[in-house]
Amino acid sequence: MDLPVKIDFSRLELPSAASLLIPVVPGSVLLMTLWYFHGEAAARFFAIAYVGYGTKLVFISFASYSAGLIISVLTEIGLGLLAILIIHLPGRYFTKRLSTGVWQSSAFRKLNTAT
Repeated sequence: MDLPVKIDFSRLELPSAASLLIPVVPGSVLLMTLWYFHGEAAARFFAIAYVGYGTKLVFISFASYSAGLIISVLTEIGLGLLAILIIHLPGRYFTKRLSTGVWQSSAFRKLNTAT
């Protein structure tokens, strides 16, 4: 049986494949930690009889990927904001300090306008 969709893996590059698979790692760690501390919830999830084993694996994979993607995006946003603060705040402090000290002196203003 041939599938109607043909996927060419030869054109897939490593960075693009890695960016798709990387969120699984933090999501899996999060799910394993939750199931370690809440084992009864994991036991109830695996005890559901009307859902098959394959469906449970797909659900776990989707939950792991979704949680990892959310963690990755929030971490990237947080690090971006932190970088902006680290770059912006010292510049703001030194700009205010330099601009108010020199131009307040009337002798310096006269000297600067004379040239």
